[in-house]
Amino acid sequence: MNGYDNQVIGVAFGNPMGFATFSGYSRHLFTAIKQIGGLADTFSSKQIKPCDILTGCVNLRRIFHGKRPDISASWLWNPATVYKFSRRLALQLKDFPEDVPVLQVGTHVYPYKTARPFYCVTDMTVKQAVIAGQFRIKHLNTIEVNQAIQVQKRMFDSNEKIFVLCEWTRASIIEDYGQDPQKVIVIGAGANMPALEPSPQKFLSREILFVGYDWHRKGGPLLLEAFRLVKQKVAGATLNIVGCRPDIKEDGVNIIGSLQKVQPQDMARLENLYTRAQCFCILPEFDPFPNVLLEAQINSTPVVSFKNGSRCDAVRDGLTGILVERTNAQAVAEALVYILSNSDKAQKMGQAAKKFVTENYTWPSIAKKIMSHIFEQHHARTVLPQAAAVN
Repeated sequence: MNGYDNQVIGVAFGNPMGFATFSGYSRHLFTAIKQIGGLADTFSSKQIKPCDILTGCVNLRRIFHGKRPDISASWLWNPATVYKFSRRLALQLKDFPEDVPVLQVGTHVYPYKTARPFYCVTDMTVKQAVIAGQFRIKHLNTIEVNQAIQVQKRMFDSNEKIFVLCEWTRASIIEDYGQDPQKVIVIGAGANMPALEPSPQKFLSREILFVGYDWHRKGGPLLLEAFRLVKQKVAGATLNIVGCRPDIKEDGVNIIGSLQKVQPQDMARLENLYTRAQCFCILPEFDPFPNVLLEAQINSTPVVSFKNGSRCDAVRDGLTGILVERTNAQAVAEALVYILSNSDKAQKMGQAAKKFVTENYTWPSIAKKIMSHIFEQHHARTVLPQAAAVN
């Protein structure tokens, strides 16, 4: 007994309880773990010192493109940088007994001169980002990419268990990083919206909802092209765009822009849009695990998206929505028209969607699942060696 029985130390690259850190994943997860008495404390592994500027931590090239400087990807994935972050985290944790596990959201630190067990949660691998040409990793050269993959492999090697959001990521960790399949566990995510009662006219509204900050990466241009075809078949169809402000001036398209969930008025408006929408649609060709798919479904909204990556976990094709195999406007439009033109079918899909997410993707259930795996492993680490010593 050390006062931290059945508790973990939460770690994330940034403020673990921040709304922006990993799109709020760490905040929601650690809050849920805290509510069941499992959180010892939280720490940020993003401990950047003034001396790091001298080793190239800041990407100044962004200034020349009119953007704010940020952390250099080549610096971030350098073995020397990860070593520093790991050592700095170890100093923060020095007052905790070594048998209190670390649960890290992301893959940025490993155990430094400690027997403390580490666990991590990740939504994708470096290899997947490289193949897709997405995020900051796309700016690295071949040598830097291989180095980043090896750094992430070291993280995976040093963890007792690796929790992932979907089977797509699990497959990469096993196949690309040589991890034991028994070590990699799909746990998913929780919906970041409450389950609300649908509007009485929801399944007659002919409203399509798009929620995303990056119009292009979330497939907005293709959705707009598909929507033009939808309007030819479905009179009164509308497309509500939340999160961004693309320069579009067309009949039926409503640009709502950014809505901040921390602002009560914005949250109320977003909730209203979800309860009214007959269909939800985003079309990213690459997206680790878009939580908006869960938000839509927990609010009884059928989803149209592509049949790739994490979408195959987050949406039940034909049951809670339609996953389109062909990445063209005609195929997307056909799926949208089907839902908007069949109110009874849309309602059944919406009901199935709410049931699916409520049963599989809530933060309390995700927290309990993770903690169960951690302390099952933790028990094996502590009890089995003792039994061997007795025998």
